[in-house]
Amino acid sequence: MKIIIQIICILVGVYLLIVILGEIWTQIRFRTSNRGAMTGDALGQYGDLRIKDRIWLSGGYDEAKWLSGTPGYFGTVHSYIPGQNETPAAVIKLDQKITVEDVTGDILVLELRWEGAKWGEQGVVHIELCDFIPEPKSWRERKQGKWVESHASYTKRGH
Repeated sequence: MKIIIQIICILVGVYLLIVILGEIWTQIRFRTSNRGAMTGDALGQYGDLRIKDRIWLSGGYDEAKWLSGTPGYFGTVHSYIPGQNETPAAVIKLDQKITVEDVTGDILVLELRWEGAKWGEQGVVHIELCDFIPEPKSWRERKQGKWVESHASYTKRGH
């Protein structure tokens, strides 16, 4: 009888260990997957600009090459990826392709200009032009596009 009780205690202990390790594994996987593209409630703490929102991009330096003589471009928020700071970067799909020097694309990565800034109705951003959809990785860990502007403006225009 004593041996049966010991076996039961060992089995219960092994079961609890498996449950605890499973919980730890789930938490590690969740944290790792959250470093990728961000959606929904995960973005709420970073402001009010949402996926599928329409924006108007304009401005920058006096002779902003990326504008090619136009006042600006419309685009749609495609996704969010890890940014260079705590706030995620926005991936924008433009309504048209643009060319800056040797790169032609319709994908922009926007980084908020100031640390601690949040995505909202309008803001000032850095712009990276891509001819690809960037991976949901930090700037250092992913393929990078061409930096084209450090003081552009965006204004939210709805869905």
